[in-house]
Amino acid sequence: MRAAQDNLKRRGRRLRRPNGRRRTHGRRLALEALESRHLLAQIGGLVYGEIFPAGDIDSHSFVINQQHLDAAGGPVRVTLSLSDSIGSFIPQASLFGPHNTLVGSILSAGNKVRYELRDPGFYTVLVRDNDHRDTGPYALSLAGLNPPSSDAVPLTAGETFAGSLLAGQVATHPFHASKDDILTISLADTSSSADGFFPRAELYDSATGSRLSLKGAITGDSQREMSAGRKYITRPLPRTGMYVIQVYDNNYSDAHADGYVITLEGLSPPSENAVELVAGTVADGRIELGQIDAYRFVGNEGDLITISMSDAVGGLTHRLWAELFSPSGERVNKLSSTSGYNRVENGRQVIYRLPETATADNPYVVQVYDDNYTDEEDYALLLDRLNPVRPDASTISLGDVMCGTIEQMGQVNTYFFSITQDQLTGEGESYQVRVAFESDSTIRYKPSATVFSPSGHPLTEVKPGNNRLLVLDKPGDYVIQVNDASFTYTSLELTDRNRDPEYKLSLLDAQPPRVSSVAVNKSLLTDAHAGTSFEVTVVFDETMDTSVTPNVTFTPNVAGGSGATLVGPATMQWSSTYTVHDTFLIAFQVVDQNVQVSNVSIGVTGGRDAAGNLQQAFSAPAAFGIDTRNPTPSVFRPADNAVRVAWDADLVIEWSEPVQRADGEILIRRRDDDSVVEAILSNSSRVSVAGATVTIAPQSPFQPETAYYIEVSEGAFLDLVGNVSVEISGRTTWNFTTISVAARNAPFVARSIEDRSMLQGPVQDEVDLVGVFDDLDIPHGDQLTIEFDNETDNSNPILLTGELHDNVLVLSFDPDQFGSSELTVHARDLAGQTVSETFTVRIMAAPIAEDDSVTTRQNEAVAIHVYQNDHDPDGMVVPETVELVPNSGPSYGTVTLDNGVFTYTPAINHSGTDSFRYTIRDNDGWISNQAQVTITIIEVPPFHNADLPYDVDNSGDVSPIDALILINYLNQVGSTLPTPPIPPEKPAYYFDVTGNGAVTPLDVLMVINYLNQQAQQGSQEGGEGETAIEWYVEPPDGQSPHQPGSSERLFEPLAVLDTPIRIERDAAIPLIEPFRNEMGDRDEVFGALGTHADRERHSLTDDLFDDLLGF
Repeated sequence: MRAAQDNLKRRGRRLRRPNGRRRTHGRRLALEALESRHLLAQIGGLVYGEIFPAGDIDSHSFVINQQHLDAAGGPVRVTLSLSDSIGSFIPQASLFGPHNTLVGSILSAGNKVRYELRDPGFYTVLVRDNDHRDTGPYALSLAGLNPPSSDAVPLTAGETFAGSLLAGQVATHPFHASKDDILTISLADTSSSADGFFPRAELYDSATGSRLSLKGAITGDSQREMSAGRKYITRPLPRTGMYVIQVYDNNYSDAHADGYVITLEGLSPPSENAVELVAGTVADGRIELGQIDAYRFVGNEGDLITISMSDAVGGLTHRLWAELFSPSGERVNKLSSTSGYNRVENGRQVIYRLPETATADNPYVVQVYDDNYTDEEDYALLLDRLNPVRPDASTISLGDVMCGTIEQMGQVNTYFFSITQDQLTGEGESYQVRVAFESDSTIRYKPSATVFSPSGHPLTEVKPGNNRLLVLDKPGDYVIQVNDASFTYTSLELTDRNRDPEYKLSLLDAQPPRVSSVAVNKSLLTDAHAGTSFEVTVVFDETMDTSVTPNVTFTPNVAGGSGATLVGPATMQWSSTYTVHDTFLIAFQVVDQNVQVSNVSIGVTGGRDAAGNLQQAFSAPAAFGIDTRNPTPSVFRPADNAVRVAWDADLVIEWSEPVQRADGEILIRRRDDDSVVEAILSNSSRVSVAGATVTIAPQSPFQPETAYYIEVSEGAFLDLVGNVSVEISGRTTWNFTTISVAARNAPFVARSIEDRSMLQGPVQDEVDLVGVFDDLDIPHGDQLTIEFDNETDNSNPILLTGELHDNVLVLSFDPDQFGSSELTVHARDLAGQTVSETFTVRIMAAPIAEDDSVTTRQNEAVAIHVYQNDHDPDGMVVPETVELVPNSGPSYGTVTLDNGVFTYTPAINHSGTDSFRYTIRDNDGWISNQAQVTITIIEVPPFHNADLPYDVDNSGDVSPIDALILINYLNQVGSTLPTPPIPPEKPAYYFDVTGNGAVTPLDVLMVINYLNQQAQQGSQEGGEGETAIEWYVEPPDGQSPHQPGSSERLFEPLAVLDTPIRIERDAAIPLIEPFRNEMGDRDEVFGALGTHADRERHSLTDDLFDDLLGF
């Protein structure tokens, strides 16, 4: 404390005049017009004074004339500032107008106030100590906003100004700007902070006198006052015209000979002196004290760039930064997923994606500045373009070696190569290259090469003597930048040491060669190819090393992995014609092994390209197939050894594979004498082929009770590749016996169709009638016809309709109907015999669950009978089947379920809304839709009795004791509520009657008002209207208890009582209404409450009631 007082005294000495004398009372602050600039002259605008003796009041006056008002175009706007307090001396200032009326608010110590002066005439500033008891010096400053002070120093965008401040002085810097302009303002403190001088600055709209909000350049937070060592960004300026920056000490008391440096720079648009920044060209400069260098360039939305800057001094004491701003004045952040700061630190590089397209009139801006705007340093700045690549970047191709040097501080040498989508597609969506870098280095000069992807992200950094394998998976231009590690040192470091200054950058082919194609001269090998040559041609995608022979394997793609069916190669050689894509030839001899493999894969491994990269393994799926198997019969109809075969039956053969007709013969023979009954050519019209099925239609029916056998010549049919069918011969291979005459017209039967039930909603269903009806005559030429008539065979055509399609009954439903229908289908044979079968289709409706909503209070559980509004259109819902939908909530509480009733318990102290979903089933077991239950939890203040707010002690009714509990609490504790209990615990007393979160006299009056209203109602109904008040009163210190009147009794403090003492109040005591005092003085009010009123000694409750009742 003593150190603080000494500091204030020293500040007071700085505020005294050099000769130590008090200034003369009544010195004027003069304001005058200055030529056509309409600036407000500040002659004598800063005065020093001293309040002495105690109680002294100093006056200062200035004049506002019509010229001032005309220059301002309205009211003159000024600021008054007053130096800070010194010890117990706390000066205050008040401004009075020409009519001796107070203008604006009182100016307190260490502050500044804006004033609007609308009337011409004398204005007077009165300065005094806040309590008229202390003395001390002060400084008073008058500064103009509209018009600015006559000693103001104008600024232009791109200008830096260094100034100094006297104690208490406010420096004014006006500048002109256009509507929506965005600028940066930086402020530097050129003094030592040990002297207590802390400059600040504010920006004003001169026309309106409004103080404008700015954004911190780094944090983006809103600021109204600028601190030293920081930069701020204006929001788009509201109008075209004059703006004013005021610079001052933080408490208007300290001064320094060096003072401050302020810099104004344009962002949108940039300052006229901003330098054009050309991609690939080093921009060098020097940052002086408080200076900001600005650069400009254009680019398109989505462009990827890098900005790098040298570090000429090094260390943390000198830190330069380069900051990028968009044409709209917003700071541009670094490319996502890259490391480092959003702005460029000296010795670093940052990657950016441009957020918008810039023009020459509205470009991007780069600002270079010192970290605290006080240090000086040389720098080199470089802009480079990654995508699109800058036009003068060097192209590097596979196999190239590029040499170069770094000869200038900040220099970056840029190379690029391209990968196309076709290259990626042809190489399995990735392409491999290797980047190698060679160079000498020193302790300071450390060159390296960095590779960037088309998306702008760095892929790798290659240091001298190293190489890196890159797997590239995106098409586009890949950029390689070669630079010094800190963008500062050059290859002269090597030249000075008689070492080679050049570096070597190499781009090497690392992509394994791939097989482009494998071709065969025959896609399917059959018997016909046995003994002939089978050729395989392998084509690679690049030049290969022909001294290396690839390996070729053949793998049949069948279960069990059977071996290759080709005998070793007759020849294996590279093509004689040299091409970029080399070709490898293999010739095999084919043998007939009676095998069938639908697809054989050819694998190629072991090849190497000219760069020595081993090829990627290759396997051509289904390159060719082998089929040297002959078709064989698998099924006969009639079956071999069949009996009771119909006289008019067709002959059917199912082969092992699809076949085609060829030149051959089919013989039908009697088994008893081997005689030929009929000879049919395999390519005749009586033979039809469908896939692997051959159907033969004899010209004449068979004889009853006769045995036959069938023979088919070899080659009567061919498979699809030309392999001949095997021979079917002999009496025992395929024989059968026909039916007798007596077996015809046998009765037939119907098998039952299962009834079906389904939930409402499907549009169609099918009933397969195959196998429902059976007739023994069918194998002997009889036929069945299935019949259905929707009008006569459907008992409920509104519910569904039926339609026969072959042997399938298609049912179509009305999705809005439910119920049941009986359907009958009939079968009829050629003899006219019929049989029928009836089945039932039932369509049932799902139960419908309706949404529910309930309301409960904070920390109170609620039971929810969700099933009560649910229903089932064709049955009933079953409450016991209610289920909570998993993961549907609730989010802010818990539920339990018992026989269809949910009990929801909200989370402790939670209020708001919560929800969950449930389902229910009907008596048929069908499940309902998901219904939502919404719970509204009403917030209840922890000390507010929501059931009966006036019941403070939670006794179940309201009595005077509730008011007295509140009064005692106010007297002993005050308005702050105690710490609330943790639910389910409840407070002992509910002090917060109004629910406003505090205890106030209004809570007491509301309880009393309620009691009085109850008493009035009792009186109007013929009762006595009597109210009992339990009130514990402690007498003031050193006094005896107040003697009660005829209508009250006094009692001891609560601490010494076992049971409450009641004070009876009759109806003669006036009623007290909230917010209205209909009584006389405060004693009368408190007398009605039975309290002790003492004007010399008030309790806290007395003061609160005074405020509330207006005493």
